[in-house]
Amino acid sequence: MHGWEELVESVKKVVDGIPGKDTLSILIVANNYGEASAINVIGRKYNLPWCATEHNSYWLWGIPKDNYDVYISIGDSEEDVKTMQLILSSKEFILRVIQRHMRIT
Repeated sequence: MHGWEELVESVKKVVDGIPGKDTLSILIVANNYGEASAINVIGRKYNLPWCATEHNSYWLWGIPKDNYDVYISIGDSEEDVKTMQLILSSKEFILRVIQRHMRIT
């Protein structure tokens, strides 16, 4: 599978489109450890926020803090996002769904 760079670039566009992003605390939430790892590794060159996922044991890496102003969801269904909203935040939840860019070669 390829497309990690494209995924990270899509996330960067979303982050860059958030008004006041430099003063907000942002957490990216991915469906799996592949997406989370791509964002956390490749995303360093774009200075992207941390990406977490509950997939496998990736959650053991934790998240840097407890509260965030903005959560960015990658590829979750609307139902999953509503559940995540209940679990993650008492603040306003801003949903940004990123389309998958994976392609099999």
